[in-house]
Amino acid sequence: MHELSLRPLVVVYGTRIDLDQAIASRSYPGNREHLLWTLDTLPAEADGKFVHELTHIFAFDIVPVSVLRDVPSWLQEGLAEFQRGEWADTDIEVVRELLRANTFPALGGLPLDNSENTARLHKIAGHLAIDFLVAREGQDALTPLLRSLRDSVASPLEAFLSAAGISEREFDREFAGYVRMRFGG
Repeated sequence: MHELSLRPLVVVYGTRIDLDQAIASRSYPGNREHLLWTLDTLPAEADGKFVHELTHIFAFDIVPVSVLRDVPSWLQEGLAEFQRGEWADTDIEVVRELLRANTFPALGGLPLDNSENTARLHKIAGHLAIDFLVAREGQDALTPLLRSLRDSVASPLEAFLSAAGISEREFDREFAGYVRMRFGG
């Protein structure tokens, strides 16, 4: 329900290795919003990955970059993964392993380092958080969340909690129950 204010540039690379090299050297076009894509994306994954990346473009258009910098990765990646609409089997297994070990973190307790494992955990926890929000409040809960982020009326966590209609303490308890109910444990 949002019309982009810009026309994003789709930058296509032959392989994931080419894309990773462009990102490492910062040699991709950066003068406007863009979507980076590789031709070696598996056909079975292409639609979901494209929706994920396109969701980031919409989020960047709705929420100003100056605000989006402060939005935690769990929320940015969670929105994109939710819109993708599917769960990777490997992500489900990570959730189940964390539940078995009783180490599934609260959103406020997610690690902050820049490791690949941390990025993956943020993506998974964010996806679950958005799933929880929509299960609790319906698909329409995303609109006030994005509007609150855009208008900077609250911190990103406060905006999320407000969209869920819940306090942080209640959220931690109900979210843990939701994750256990959804994925067992």
